[in-house]
Amino acid sequence: MSLDIGLQLFSVKDELSTDYFRTLEEISAIGYKNVELIATNMKNYSRFSDTVSAKTLRNKLEELNMTPIGAHDGGGSPGQSLLDNDWDRIIKYNYEIGCQWIAIPSAFMLSREEALETAEQLNRIGKQTRENGIKLYLHNHHFEFRRINEQETLYDVLIENTDPDHVFFELDVLWAHRAGVDPIGLMERLGARCDVIHQKELYPFVPEDGFETPKFELPEIYKPYFHDSESLPDIAPLDLDRLYQKVNELGFVKYTIVENEYAESNKFASVAKDLKILQKKINLNTQSV
Repeated sequence: MSLDIGLQLFSVKDELSTDYFRTLEEISAIGYKNVELIATNMKNYSRFSDTVSAKTLRNKLEELNMTPIGAHDGGGSPGQSLLDNDWDRIIKYNYEIGCQWIAIPSAFMLSREEALETAEQLNRIGKQTRENGIKLYLHNHHFEFRRINEQETLYDVLIENTDPDHVFFELDVLWAHRAGVDPIGLMERLGARCDVIHQKELYPFVPEDGFETPKFELPEIYKPYFHDSESLPDIAPLDLDRLYQKVNELGFVKYTIVENEYAESNKFASVAKDLKILQKKINLNTQSV
């Protein structure tokens, strides 16, 4: 199976929120053919669907010869049920655009009980999306790998208690690595439930290309999840050559999606660098297997 590259549009969230279609044109000119959409205008926190119809967006993407492979939608804040979202509306909009999947960007949990509740919510939503022709994925950060006992992490609970026919995993390889988990082992465990991966923040691993230092201040409500020292061991840089050699050997991953969150001065230049780096890594490792 060939591996394609996409761009998660959160990478250019400010530009997208200022001029949606102009941003798509810039991304197309860089060379991205696949995009993973975001639901929210990050300047005023309205939904893009309130101002951009599915038909209009689909036509624009077709004009640019770009494919809307999926969308990040339906997430929530800590303490909020995923079922509180208007899933009928979310599914209808993304289906009309032509998205293959909806990935929930975050599901917040700190205990086994909360993980079990999240798994049940994912099962219900995943059944609904699948019945309407769309796959459901969960995108991870690092806190899902919090160890809750000697045998289990929260992520283990999600894997074991979700329906493999209805719930899939969009593995963010760097967040998993940041939690001290080997993303290759996790991909092997998940198998075809993990046919989409996120390649986040390439700059720590290719510093000669001049990526910027992270700049991001978390709102207080999120700090218990992201600022957990127990989940943040010292790690070596992620070996991208090893990673993509294994991705090609496994054969079930269809997309690797750039999510460039922190390089702020020129986001178009930054995601252009990401594309070139990934193209090189994929081509080198395709030739070696």
